[in-house]
Amino acid sequence: MAQDFLATLTSFPYPAVRAEAKNPAYARIMLGNIGDQNSETTSFALYLYNQTITQAEPELTAAFQAVAEVERKHLELLSLAAFQLGADPRMWAVTGNVSQPMRYWSPGLLTYTANPRAMLQNALALERATIAKYERQTQEIRDDGVLLLLRRILLDESMHVEIFRALLAALDARAAAQALPAAQAQPVLPPVAAAPAAAQVAAAVPQPVPVPQPMPAAQPLAAVPPGSPQSPQAFGGGSQQILPQQAQI
Repeated sequence: MAQDFLATLTSFPYPAVRAEAKNPAYARIMLGNIGDQNSETTSFALYLYNQTITQAEPELTAAFQAVAEVERKHLELLSLAAFQLGADPRMWAVTGNVSQPMRYWSPGLLTYTANPRAMLQNALALERATIAKYERQTQEIRDDGVLLLLRRILLDESMHVEIFRALLAALDARAAAQALPAAQAQPVLPPVAAAPAAAQVAAAVPQPVPVPQPMPAAQPLAAVPPGSPQSPQAFGGGSQQILPQQAQI
């Protein structure tokens, strides 16, 4: 992919940098393109770092190496444009602060990460911000020599977006393919029913049937002495009859 991109560039040569006249306002714009946070210096340095730490991913290494070389070329051409417009083309940018009108570029402006996916996302964000910046500048600048240069650089930046988008899509597809076999290997188990309440468990357990106990043997009646209140004679039993007494006259 990166090699195809480099081959495509040969059919679109860069225009010769020829600013029409010195212009302090345009010069400040060019300084921002070479020394601001969103600048060709930032892109080149970031991609140089990325290509160094992606040796385990040869396709990423080749892509960042190719794009870094293009950003280095942009840095060279924009520095020349800044100089022709009347600026000192150091790695710095105008701040608008009276006490510190210029700020030098710093490697602390880079977004460092070792995660390949985050790396590509950062690169995409940087390229899109650069495209928006250069498109805005083409509406502000009226120097034809500088305009030709910006429009040619915009072609490269648009190609960078396509490269990083394709790499990100390939990375996501590979991650999805690697996750698929692992998901298929997991056995599909039936859903586990909720545990019944303790009362339901107790009701479902068979209770032991009570064993009938034998009836106690009849006890013999104790002998009752005659004439006692409990004797049969006392209740009219026996051979003796009790006659009613004759009423006294």
